[in-house]
Amino acid sequence: MNRRYALTALAVASLGLLSSCSKSDVYDGEYSKDGFYNESPVVYFPNDGADTIVTQNLAFLEDTDGKITYTFDVRLLGRTSATPLSYKVTVDAAHSTAKEGVQFDALESSYTIPAKATKGSFSIKLNRLKISTVQQKDGKYIINRNGVHTPIDALSDMKPGDEPLLKYDTIRLQLTSTPDLRTGLNHHSTLVFCVTNQLAIPFWWQWYETVYLGKYSEGKYRMLMAAYGRPKEDKDPILDIISSRSADVQYDFFTRLEKYMDEHGEEKPAVLVSLLARYR
Repeated sequence: MNRRYALTALAVASLGLLSSCSKSDVYDGEYSKDGFYNESPVVYFPNDGADTIVTQNLAFLEDTDGKITYTFDVRLLGRTSATPLSYKVTVDAAHSTAKEGVQFDALESSYTIPAKATKGSFSIKLNRLKISTVQQKDGKYIINRNGVHTPIDALSDMKPGDEPLLKYDTIRLQLTSTPDLRTGLNHHSTLVFCVTNQLAIPFWWQWYETVYLGKYSEGKYRMLMAAYGRPKEDKDPILDIISSRSADVQYDFFTRLEKYMDEHGEEKPAVLVSLLARYR
């Protein structure tokens, strides 16, 4: 049994009873010689190893007034409490590139693990428009085009198949001891959150660019996602709409594209114009 499994077993022990893991597996001075944890309660991040670095592209997440809420879990090692247990989370500014109050809102002064609970959580509110997108050099954006790092003047110059070299902002989060809870576990008190906010051009755009979609733009793609939903795992609702045989579904799709292109002064593909004429 590795240490991570031992910690998890301790955390979920029923009614705060302690794990019966063997002392040979977990005993390091914080446990009694018969294998039970008997020190003051500890708060820790459940992440371990490579999981202490959490990476997230905000481009596909919903926001409210430009703010995205992202939640992290913490765990309790030790007996549960009849009252809430307070813990603190601070930002290690010296080892973070994102700034509190700019890329994300200031953290609360403290958080709590609920009474009789073995876990808790806290949230960060991220400012989407302040989060980095693509790496730049000499004022140009850097993309990967056919395996070559290529500078472009504007992201709107990207073509299907191009891959932007994403730039990440980092937030180093540190659990801090309080009178209720201490932080005594190596490698479980710190977590690095890496965020970016750049949409990649969907692979299927090139198939339909000269048919329906016209030239790619992030605004057009976001319009379609707002109407039909965002991709999740292996399912892309926009691709499902394009593939639909329903005349009503197709007409709705075509008119949305027409409206966007008219509003932005784009030339509509001839096939799209022809298909719209058939419906009218």
